[in-house]
Amino acid sequence: MLPPENAWALSHQTQRSAHPVRRTNVHDSPANDDSPWRLRKISLTTSGGAGVAATIAPTIARPPIIVSVRLKLELAYLGTFFEGWQLQADRAGGEPVRTVQGLLEISLKEIFRTEIRVHGSGRTDSGVHADAQVAHFDVPEGAPLLPSRKIPRALNSRLPWDARVLSVSEAKSDFHARHSATGKVYVYRLRRGDTLHPHRGLVEALAGEPLDVAAMRAAAATLVGRRDFAPFSLTGSDPGTTVRTLARLDVAERGTLLVITAAGDGFLRGMVRRLVGTLRDAGRGRIRPEEAVLKPGPTAEARGLTLERVLYPPEDLAERSLARAGAPVSSG
Repeated sequence: MLPPENAWALSHQTQRSAHPVRRTNVHDSPANDDSPWRLRKISLTTSGGAGVAATIAPTIARPPIIVSVRLKLELAYLGTFFEGWQLQADRAGGEPVRTVQGLLEISLKEIFRTEIRVHGSGRTDSGVHADAQVAHFDVPEGAPLLPSRKIPRALNSRLPWDARVLSVSEAKSDFHARHSATGKVYVYRLRRGDTLHPHRGLVEALAGEPLDVAAMRAAAATLVGRRDFAPFSLTGSDPGTTVRTLARLDVAERGTLLVITAAGDGFLRGMVRRLVGTLRDAGRGRIRPEEAVLKPGPTAEARGLTLERVLYPPEDLAERSLARAGAPVSSG
């Protein structure tokens, strides 16, 4: 006999059969069926050997439901056409401000069908790029399940061409993209010459004047260390302490390209660009290298700055952890 819960699924002909029936196998509709409705077909055999097919009423194949989980994202973006990382209020008249966080949250809402707040490792200013920005978000309890390996493709199909999610992985519940970081590495690309290449120049700034690289390196050496970097910041920096550890500030020559790498436990708003402006002043002969700490230079253009890496335990600011930093976007 069929179990009582399946008896209603039999066809009228089967129910009127004089022979008892038993279920021999069950077949679901194909797993790749796009329809949310699935029909379950059962094969029945009467005691006399006659085969009877019956169909159980359709059921809805609901998407799996998950409990809250924290996900870590690594993403890259060309900052040229973004007004920074951080979400901003719409302009007067309702025009949205184009930010990386804003567009990322819109895309996540389309995927998970609920509001999701994204937390970045730090706020890059308007025009600043990222090769490996890190962020995290919590998928709320009850949201549809989507394997983390499929989230980059889902996001990238919605994000604009100048922002891409490189990877997504599950993180511990106490991981925080900003507070868990042990340091950051920024790279500034300064091209010496008269012109910038049309596309390599998107991530470079131009220096048309002669620069004394040895003087720039000497100035950089005086700036490394732990101190109050408030004079090197812009308005709008975090209201907390302005003391930072600058573990590395060096200048590498790659043909006509100068690659300035800054690594520290954190950076104030505009700090890296003011450090670059100070080194440039030393290279021009406007200040002596030993005056670098006392005479901060102007703020360098945003276009040359890229957030290269964010460090998390077990990585730290030791030189061994920074060996891969400073690789150029292009071979130029």
